[in-house]
Amino acid sequence: MSRKRRLDVESPSVSEVIEVAKEPSVGLRLRAKRVKSRRASESASLAAQEQNQGKMMLAGLIDIEERTARLEKAEIEEEARTVVGILQSPLVVQNRFVRSKAAAVLATLLCSPHCVGAVVDQGVEELLLQLKRDESWDVKSQIVVALAKIAPCVSERTLIDELAAVAKTIVGERYHAVRSSALRLICSLAVREGATQETQRLLSQFAHDRDNRVRQSALSSLLYLHTEGVKLDLPVYDNACECLKDDSEAVRLKALRIVQIIGVSFPDNPVPLQDDVSTEIRLVDDAFVKICNMVNDLSMQVRAQASRLLGLFKGVGFQFLEQTLDKKLMSHLRKKKTEHEKRKERHAAGRSTAGWDSGRQWGSGWSQDNLNPDSISLMNQGACGAFVHGLEDEYLEVRMASLDALCQLAMEFPQFSVLSLDFLVDMFNDEIDTVRLKAIDGLRHVISSVELREDQLETILGVLL
Repeated sequence: MSRKRRLDVESPSVSEVIEVAKEPSVGLRLRAKRVKSRRASESASLAAQEQNQGKMMLAGLIDIEERTARLEKAEIEEEARTVVGILQSPLVVQNRFVRSKAAAVLATLLCSPHCVGAVVDQGVEELLLQLKRDESWDVKSQIVVALAKIAPCVSERTLIDELAAVAKTIVGERYHAVRSSALRLICSLAVREGATQETQRLLSQFAHDRDNRVRQSALSSLLYLHTEGVKLDLPVYDNACECLKDDSEAVRLKALRIVQIIGVSFPDNPVPLQDDVSTEIRLVDDAFVKICNMVNDLSMQVRAQASRLLGLFKGVGFQFLEQTLDKKLMSHLRKKKTEHEKRKERHAAGRSTAGWDSGRQWGSGWSQDNLNPDSISLMNQGACGAFVHGLEDEYLEVRMASLDALCQLAMEFPQFSVLSLDFLVDMFNDEIDTVRLKAIDGLRHVISSVELREDQLETILGVLL
């Protein structure tokens, strides 16, 4: 009896439960909770289904890409239509990874030697439509890269003009990957149609973009033009020289190569000195000095590349080669004037010809050296001691590159081989055996034009023994 009374007290009656359920606020909350949980489960199942479908599409695209090299012409055209169908499918609207991969695979198929004609043009048209309707910056970038890859295979003239118009339009987009891809497309079209000065000027302008990845892409495009047989114009040289001071290591590496290419292509073209506009030197000498200065760069990769490129200068002046083995700093490449010339200039300027200011009259003296403070840089040493720094570098890669360049120049200039012999023999004492072997091999190439002294021969024999 007591147990029954306890149950009656603890558990609510049926009438009370019915009354609570009839309250409108509680009923609405229960109904909303059930609807919310049902929608959450449905959305989770749809997301899982879409994810599985995306994985299946990606697997299929990867399989097509791997089989491209083994496909025949009819199979390639069929697979290209399959990939175009994937791009048009509503299932890939929310999956940017599938769209990006589909664009890359389509470019691989259309660039196959078995795929020509109307199939290529249809694929390009589909990619252009996808570029217009897609809102993902990553997908747009991949589509433009695909178009740049396919551009040399396009046969229809109207499509080529449309590709050029699209490239000029999207090259100003705010997303760095799209701008970089657009520069690649412009470069690809320039190789096909012939690179003009306007195209090279446009690429040079983007070498000063706010994003270092775009700057790197612009310089890479210029280098690609050179590898395809296009001669880089002289105005590109100034922009490349400015890029030598860039914060990005990759940009400096590519700028070094462009400076060397243009310096060798226009060796006798006169250029004014940075500190003295009235004085001109040859372009090949100016490029050599600028690359020598990069041997002091903070990056090991840049120092090694600069040292390696020094050996490619065949027509550089001998006075600049001498400076690479001497640590005495040149006076900013300024021409030294005799005392007679200095006094003549003072007299022509209406100033005192005395060497020092007497102090009796304000401004009566003549400054011995009117230097612009902004033009003086403690790090800008030009060709001064470039090989000395390179051969004494802490990294193996820089020392090896410096040895290669030193031997190449020694074989080109017999007088320079005599000056460099001491440095070459000194590398026999390097702590790394690879460097010592490189020094032995370098000495073998220049030994015909030099004579060894007794102390040098003792050093060589000491290493060999």
